[in-house]
Amino acid sequence: MAVLFSCLDYEGVPVSCDEYQWNGHVLVRHPEMAGLESAVQRVIARPSLVYADRDNPDTKIYYGPEPRYTRLRVVIRYTEEAGRVSGKVWTAFPSPRIRPSDALIWTMRTRQP
Repeated sequence: MAVLFSCLDYEGVPVSCDEYQWNGHVLVRHPEMAGLESAVQRVIARPSLVYADRDNPDTKIYYGPEPRYTRLRVVIRYTEEAGRVSGKVWTAFPSPRIRPSDALIWTMRTRQP
């Protein structure tokens, strides 16, 4: 499957999203995400918050700002092959709230002036 985009997450791990997942899953379920590929990449690289998924230990949930919405939620599944970890975008959508049962694992640290 052709890669639609790839970037490094906030920890430097490569993350990609293929055309099938974006067009066949993300846009089918969340058509409002059309044209927001760059915003998703920004959330992956510089999230405001990162949570561990309550049901899937190989999955992280990223939240970050998006001007048109309160925030974007980006779900990434990670795998390890031959000692190398990589992630794939599972889904992405606007989300005004955070699932209370997910566990916070990282938050953006603000710099003091």
